[in-house]
Amino acid sequence: MDEQQTETPAAAPAAQQPVAATPAPTEAPREDKSTKTRIAELEAQLEAFKATASKAEQQLEDMKLERAAWQAGVTDPEGIEVARLFHGKLPAKDRPSLGDWLGQLKADPSTAPRALAAYLAPAAPAAAPAPTGKPLPSANAGALPTPAASGQFDASAIRALRQEAQRTGDYSKLREAMPAIRQAVKG
Repeated sequence: MDEQQTETPAAAPAAQQPVAATPAPTEAPREDKSTKTRIAELEAQLEAFKATASKAEQQLEDMKLERAAWQAGVTDPEGIEVARLFHGKLPAKDRPSLGDWLGQLKADPSTAPRALAAYLAPAAPAAAPAPTGKPLPSANAGALPTPAASGQFDASAIRALRQEAQRTGDYSKLREAMPAIRQAVKG
């Protein structure tokens, strides 16, 4: 009997503590309809803010990637997409940042994927033609004199100049004759 009495007092305080700490189920807080409505509105706003924050984070990440590509010399939008594609195919475990990876490829273009190598190549400056010993022939060597030289412009001469320009694709004679044609029309 002594054992039962010693166990009961030890168990009794443990049982009393949780009962006193938890409220009775009948004492639930009262919420009116306006509070529930306000909570629903705030939850909807929270979800909208989370979506906006997610979009903003994605845009920031895209801008960081574009900046890294630009710094590596890839400025073409298609080149940036190609770089993203090949960078994404690298093993995630050992994948460097896009900027570091492009920097490595730019330093050694032979290691770059062929599709990306064209975007990494520096733009070749326009080379000046090498001078030759002979002067080039005049571009107007076989040209016929325009009616402007004779000063006569009528509708048939203007039409002939226009048709010749359309036929050959060379509008230079017609452009040269335009001031004289305007003068003839005014005069």
